[in-house]
Amino acid sequence: TWTTDEAASSKVEYGLTQALEKPAVSDSGLVLKHSLSLPNLQTESTYYFRLTSLDYIGNPGITTILTFHTKRAP
Repeated sequence: TWTTDEAASSKVEYGLTQALEKPAVSDSGLVLKHSLSLPNLQTESTYYFRLTSLDYIGNPGITTILTFHTKRAP
């Protein structure tokens, strides 16, 4: 999840490498609070991701490539 200071679309590019090789997950709805679910994540893995939001006239907000780590399944 993330927030923006003006209504914007939501997009997450992600993957197991910095090439972000998984299909992007997106929602074109213009919102301030963004929340997208990433399907079929592997357990105990490090993922790389980048967030992108576009406002109503197409101005982008793009993060650098960041990481998160998934836990072992219970």
